[in-house]
Amino acid sequence: MGTVVALHVRPRPGEEAAAAARLEALEAWFHTVEAALSRFRPESELSRLNVHPGRYALVSPLLGRVLRAALVAAGRTGGLFDPTLLPELEAAGYDRPFGELPPPEMDGAGPPTVDPAGGPGHPAGSRWAAVRVEAVPGTPLWLVDRPPGVRFDLGGIAKGWAADRAARALARHGPAAADVGGDVRIVSTEPWPVAVADPFDPGRTLLRLALRGGAVATSDVLGRRWRVAGGWHHHIVDPRTGRPARTGVVAATVVARTAAAAEALAKACILAGPGEAVALLAQHGAAGLVVTENRFVRMSSELREVTLRAEG
Repeated sequence: MGTVVALHVRPRPGEEAAAAARLEALEAWFHTVEAALSRFRPESELSRLNVHPGRYALVSPLLGRVLRAALVAAGRTGGLFDPTLLPELEAAGYDRPFGELPPPEMDGAGPPTVDPAGGPGHPAGSRWAAVRVEAVPGTPLWLVDRPPGVRFDLGGIAKGWAADRAARALARHGPAAADVGGDVRIVSTEPWPVAVADPFDPGRTLLRLALRGGAVATSDVLGRRWRVAGGWHHHIVDPRTGRPARTGVVAATVVARTAAAAEALAKACILAGPGEAVALLAQHGAAGLVVTENRFVRMSSELREVTLRAEG
């Protein structure tokens, strides 16, 4: 996942030792998840699946469950979230770990150069809808059925999925939270503070939330971007164009029941654009906000209920 993980637990009396052991076990588990799901590791299970020439493949429960979560998210967002956009990501230049990409020219945070070469995009259509992932009865394996050539990138769902699992495991010992690259899952009956960063100035807090359980995730086009001829690209591809999105939204923060849902909806809100994002959140029973290119913030009324303070 190439990101930072922070785990928190407030152990109940007598649970301190068990909580410490759980934290240690989760550290090892996150390394296992990274080793299985990274598309930048040729030996990872995901990479092996992506080069598998056949239509059918058997995979581990870990990969199977994350793939299924990704397909569920695609269905719920009408394909705005799409885990089959790896060819488009690579075409945009995201073909190696982010730290190896050329940094953008730091002359401001303007809109991305969507197509510096001037050529047409190639819409991805709905490849995800032709993929089937299911557990194989009587075995620990899962079956993946996908059209030839379909390859997956799980960077848009794996962090949230892992945060959900980790927080639930820690919550056996007391109120807990898991922050996986900014995707936060909370299991607590007491208010848990969460800061939302300003996408134009990550060192500045835009909003402070207090969540009693649930999850929050932020997605933006300014953090993961790289230099290309004539401008820069970012990592959120619009399946309708096959190009890095330019919808007028630069960041979206979503509060939902799970971190996996919040992460997928945050990306979908960026793709939906400022005029449709709040309606999309309402449709899914979520709360959130979007920040536009001109630094205008649109917030759902539900988010105001969990906002401690909006920074000026």
